[in-house]
Amino acid sequence: MRVIQEYMDKFLMLLLEVPQMDEEDKLYYFMEGL
Repeated sequence: MRVIQEYMDKFLMLLLEVPQMDEEDKLYYFMEGL
């Protein structure tokens, strides 16, 4: 479970760098990275 939390933390930090990204794109890239 710790690995999942680390992935989520890193992903959320990256999203802060691209605030204009659509919700659909966020979900797509999140799922692609798993």
